[in-house]
Amino acid sequence: MKENIMNVPDGTRDLLYEDCRVIEKLTRKVNSLFESWSYSEVITPSLEFYDTFTNYRDGISQEEMYKFFDNKGKILALKADCTIPIARVVSSKLKNSELPLRLRYESRVFRVNESLVGKRNEYIDCGIEYIGGEHFFSEVEVLIIGIEAIKSSNIDNFKIELGHIGIIRRLCELSNLDEHSKEYLIKIIEDKKLVELEEYLNELNIEEKYKKIFKEIPWYFGNRDILDKGRNLIDDSLIREYIDYLDKIYKSLASMGYEKYLSFDLGMAPKIKYYSGIVFRGYVEGIGNYILYGGRYDNLIKSYGRDLEAIGLSLRINELIEIINKDEFLDKEESEEIFYNSENFNEKIKVANEKRKQGKKVVLLKEAK
Repeated sequence: MKENIMNVPDGTRDLLYEDCRVIEKLTRKVNSLFESWSYSEVITPSLEFYDTFTNYRDGISQEEMYKFFDNKGKILALKADCTIPIARVVSSKLKNSELPLRLRYESRVFRVNESLVGKRNEYIDCGIEYIGGEHFFSEVEVLIIGIEAIKSSNIDNFKIELGHIGIIRRLCELSNLDEHSKEYLIKIIEDKKLVELEEYLNELNIEEKYKKIFKEIPWYFGNRDILDKGRNLIDDSLIREYIDYLDKIYKSLASMGYEKYLSFDLGMAPKIKYYSGIVFRGYVEGIGNYILYGGRYDNLIKSYGRDLEAIGLSLRINELIEIINKDEFLDKEESEEIFYNSENFNEKIKVANEKRKQGKKVVLLKEAK
């Protein structure tokens, strides 16, 4: 027997019984929350043209996609991101729709990870996109929904970590970094590879004050006090504007009782490059992988033909089911057993069906001889 037919590809896994039931209950609960905020469901294909993901200059890199050819020789890709196909739909099938658009989705995503340590190449995302709404108000709404979505999974010991992609990009601009150096520097800061960061900064021909700032910024995370530290990072009005904006969001959410769920990371720079403003991730205490992510992406939809501001978030269902109390999502009612034999089989099926109509779980079992 060939070895591969008994295994699954790296970064994927089989989900059985209990996990499937928990995923179903959890996604139903999350989608119900999204729907209560008037987000309408859209479903985009698992297969897209490769160009869909590369149309925007800062789209998904080809190394991250599963690619193949159709029977006409066109390059296809498995869905590597949920937001990009929705940008396509908003610019085509929804181009005459009244704004703002509030859209939700539930989808499998396929992304090739360069390292599989604690990561998957296939996962389930439930998310929302708020498109064409007012900047500040749409961000507050999406963040509230993100917090409530995590709470709906019966988790309370979590933080939504807020950042602004403009901070790190502005620092790169001020230090006159070329594009290649900027991308690599942002990557190692985001990954918090501090030894590699110091070595790389020693190689760069930039002012010492910027080297010092780049070394320090990975440590600029924590509670609201870190914003004051960030304001003193460098004398630049634009960076202070970004930090003040984060503080404004914090004050709004705190006034509604959400402050305990908020923290900050001023060096946050997600691998997804289409983000253009605030960015955020949700972490559960003691767990390394994030369970929620999102941010503002004001330029992505424009690349598909409509100039619309937008913000979205996605809940990582696979990560959640690893940490929630599954018993809270499982149906504790046991199946009622109905035994049959060759003479009464049809009669017992009728009995079982009547019980099912009453909402009961029933299993038919053959009588032992």
